[in-house]
Amino acid sequence: MGDVNGLKLVNDTFGHEEGDNLLKKTAQVLREACREEDIISRWGGDEFVILLPQTEHYIAEKICERINTRSKDVRVRQLLLSIALGTSTKENSRQSRDEVMQEAEERMYQNKLSQSRGVHSDLVKKMIDVLGAKSNESQRHCLRMQQMARKVGEKMFKS
Repeated sequence: MGDVNGLKLVNDTFGHEEGDNLLKKTAQVLREACREEDIISRWGGDEFVILLPQTEHYIAEKICERINTRSKDVRVRQLLLSIALGTSTKENSRQSRDEVMQEAEERMYQNKLSQSRGVHSDLVKKMIDVLGAKSNESQRHCLRMQQMARKVGEKMFKS
């Protein structure tokens, strides 16, 4: 299971057309990294599911590595594509499909949490740069908003 990091920020900052572009590029990366027999499906707003028939866990991990490697070369509006991934393997007939999917989703969210601080920080910096290139006033506005948000956070933390 995979979750596209920062889709909401891209939609909110650059519009849904750019968000759709991010999703299309994600789908392309997934197709390139997966095998012909694998089934790739969009699961929700920013999530994808890849079914890997008759595949051992170590092969699933290799496919995740290929996805991560390929995504490092993909950009939308100067923003690097980032996908949080989680895997699970059905190892016996007693396991239900739902159990396997839930385990993959939990691992994906663990991965997303470990990546989120760096990914969001990078996204915000890139967005400020892109907006700053459009207008010096936009960049100054973003920096003022960043300072105000930091002050609000500091006051909330002290309370």
